[in-house]
Amino acid sequence: MALSQPRFSLYIGSWAVAALLLLGWMHKTSRCQVQEVPDTQSYRDVSFASVSETLLAKRTPVLPALLRVLGRQRESWLPWIHWGIHVFGSAWLATGMLASGLPVWQAWVVALTTLVCCTFTGNVNLISTDALACSVALISIGQLLLWLSSPTTLRLTLLSLTVLLAILIRPSYIFLIGFAPLVGLHLLRLRGASWRAAFGQAWWVGMVVAAPVIAYCLTRFASVGHFHIVAYGSLNLAGITSQFLDESVVAEMSGDEAQFARYVLAARDDWMRGAEVPKGNSYQAIEERWHPLMLMVSRIQNDLGATNAVDRERQLAAFNRAVIVRRPRQYAVWVAKAIRQAMRILFTDMALHPPFLAFAIAAVVGLLVCSSVWPAGRVLAALPGEQMPTSSRFQLAAVPVTAAWYFALGLAPIVLSSAPLGRFVDAVGVLVPASLLILLAPFARAWRRSEP
Repeated sequence: MALSQPRFSLYIGSWAVAALLLLGWMHKTSRCQVQEVPDTQSYRDVSFASVSETLLAKRTPVLPALLRVLGRQRESWLPWIHWGIHVFGSAWLATGMLASGLPVWQAWVVALTTLVCCTFTGNVNLISTDALACSVALISIGQLLLWLSSPTTLRLTLLSLTVLLAILIRPSYIFLIGFAPLVGLHLLRLRGASWRAAFGQAWWVGMVVAAPVIAYCLTRFASVGHFHIVAYGSLNLAGITSQFLDESVVAEMSGDEAQFARYVLAARDDWMRGAEVPKGNSYQAIEERWHPLMLMVSRIQNDLGATNAVDRERQLAAFNRAVIVRRPRQYAVWVAKAIRQAMRILFTDMALHPPFLAFAIAAVVGLLVCSSVWPAGRVLAALPGEQMPTSSRFQLAAVPVTAAWYFALGLAPIVLSSAPLGRFVDAVGVLVPASLLILLAPFARAWRRSEP
């Protein structure tokens, strides 16, 4: 939906006000004062002495490079950089929505809810990748919508580069490789494209988006012998799989895998006997033991002399596979519990996040008032039927469909490899608040149509 010049000026002016209000909130709540987290030093420690040293590190190079450019004296600029990129990311997403034909009010809802999302407000002043990766991912979604509105080579190239950048900031965003073609396919179908045409365009999107990521992995393989984004990730899963170990599992292993598993089992049992940790296999017990066991497994690797990051990753990957193959039921139960916990975290964090809480209260009050004035039966009768026009279906479903794919695909690597911590879940649920608001729109319009 193209904006006229006066409306465009109003849009830019209003967005500038929203961005400045966010900046004022950051200043008021000390979010402009940079803070370190436990992982901060690992980003600073990445070496740029050679390509192989950089690619061998357990951290992807974007944030380490940014910290290197800033230097320790200017790391205090990081919250301002996060703010600028995030403001642009939310605005770019809204721009993509407008270009694809979505209503202005929806663009505003998405822009404002992502602008004040939990991931940004909770991580804007931290020396970590959470806020930065979330913002770049929003840019990639906006770029995908721009490409759908006008499929040019330049727009598709920019989409692939923004996806690569998000992944090189935070490797968990590798799900964007699948997200782009699947959402593209779904949205094209909603706009009335045939299966053949939609699948053809989605396939092309997937190939182009995956190409630079594959090129990066090939570069790592040629340099350090490891075809992956980074030599890290299996340690998170080892904090889970090490809890499924017992003597019978170790007895089924052989060679180096069995030897390493024996060390892990002995160290875990010694730790659990001497520490006040929850027992049993409940979700809460497994999560509370998860991080200490990650550190324990890492120390065991140090004691065994494993210093090369690629060798450590391969050792842990083999260990995890060996345990999961022998305890598939326990792993499947864990994944199911982790999904349930992720859903609980998502809706709890939304409900407790001040901007979203204020809307929820207003929505409940409005619902009670409206339901006392207009009978529910008349409202339901005024809802649009199955013969809704294609354009209306696209406008109603585009954002919820995008949010659902983003959450589902983003959650998968989380629950499969680690405990679903709040900061992980909030990041992949960034579009859910807006989608819930948009899904309420037909009921609001139906109430208006049913007014006596």
